[in-house]
Amino acid sequence: MKRLLPFLLLLAPIAKADSLMPSLAVVGSYLADNSVLPITQQADMQLARNILLAQSSSTCSYCGPESLALSMDSVLRAISLYAWAGVPISSESLQPIVWLQSRLAINPDATVIVTPSSITFADAPVSTPEPSTVLLLFVLGTACLAGYAIARGFGSLLER
Repeated sequence: MKRLLPFLLLLAPIAKADSLMPSLAVVGSYLADNSVLPITQQADMQLARNILLAQSSSTCSYCGPESLALSMDSVLRAISLYAWAGVPISSESLQPIVWLQSRLAINPDATVIVTPSSITFADAPVSTPEPSTVLLLFVLGTACLAGYAIARGFGSLLER
């Protein structure tokens, strides 16, 4: 019995971690309920299985409830990339990004900072007319309007 006790104590954290891990059906229904596109029943179970396998990896030191929530949300974001097509999420061959994302456990401690040191814009052709052209068009337009007004004024004088 004394030899068995240390072995049982080693198994206790494993059993506790497994009991905290949600079931396949819970993760699958979360994905199906929160997706912007319909997901077929087989697809949501496959995605849920991939997420839970990534979370249960022995090399994943950061896996836990927060990582699981981030992983599920990242799969939902990957699904939203296909919203333009309007087709249900059904297979890895039709929506490969979703399946790739489901195989990754998200590290909640990872941070990404993007600070560009400079932004360079390439030379672009000028698409606006030169000021002299705009000025010429303005003068011609004004002259046409003035000529119309003058002609109309003379027309009303001749009718009297």
